[in-house]
Amino acid sequence: MLATVYGDESCGLRAISYAVVVVPVFLGAVVEHGLAEIKVRYGGAPDEELHSTELLRKPERRAQLPFAHLTHEEIMQMLADVAALAQRWALQSSIALSPLPDTASPAEGAASRPMWTHIDGSEVPFAEADMRILEEHDKKSVARLAGISLLPVMETYPIPELRFVLDPDEDGMVRWSPSDVKLMELIEREWFPFSPGRITLANVPRPKPPLLQVADVLAFASTRSELPDSITTRRFRAIVATFAPVTSRCVVD
Repeated sequence: MLATVYGDESCGLRAISYAVVVVPVFLGAVVEHGLAEIKVRYGGAPDEELHSTELLRKPERRAQLPFAHLTHEEIMQMLADVAALAQRWALQSSIALSPLPDTASPAEGAASRPMWTHIDGSEVPFAEADMRILEEHDKKSVARLAGISLLPVMETYPIPELRFVLDPDEDGMVRWSPSDVKLMELIEREWFPFSPGRITLANVPRPKPPLLQVADVLAFASTRSELPDSITTRRFRAIVATFAPVTSRCVVD
């Protein structure tokens, strides 16, 4: 194997995306060490999981994390440091992004809470409520976007020399003729034409491989970069720019 492809999806109110980050085998340990150093620098354990949604949009969950003391600015800087880590080691990345209609509905409760609330009660306003439930038709779009995100990687690496580690979707099945399937199976079907019989998604253990968190940061930042202009939106755009991904914009049904 030459490299591992880490992939994750994100669904914001204005866009849905799939992001992949490619880590060469010889860089795996050093990048993982750098990620652990970032977590420790901000008060977490080296093996603590970074999940952008929990850090920024789920205050109840964030309150249980060792990062609960961080301000909004500090959390944004931590995510920026993850992007800088990817930049430092010149990790290849790509995004496939599709806009959502303006009628997209926010997640339950999100519209009434367009604020980020710190543990001390202070609040930071967002441009708008940015959470959205990943619905069944979105999952079908995710599978197509995952296929598109792989195209730039194929130009650099032979497919048989890649290992694929994707953040698993654990929210049920997707209706797909002739029988219901999991999202991961749909993604395998989207990637299958590129290399018939040779793409296999690795089983993701618990705890999840740390470098999946790098793909999480890129995916989350990419959809939040599509929100109306604000200081926070510009910060997310800067994070994406630091990753310097190949970006494919498309409309998927």
